[in-house]
Amino acid sequence: MSFIVVMAELAPKEGAEDKIIPLAEALVEETLKEEGNIDYKFLKSV
Repeated sequence: MSFIVVMAELAPKEGAEDKIIPLAEALVEETLKEEGNIDYKFLKSV
């Protein structure tokens, strides 16, 4: 089993999470589509 970990440090601005997290998810999703059939989950700490 393989794991891909994506970490992003969020800016301390209000609402930054709402912009950065969907962007990171989209980038990972697109990369995984190119790589083939890989299962993944997004984990977010609050």
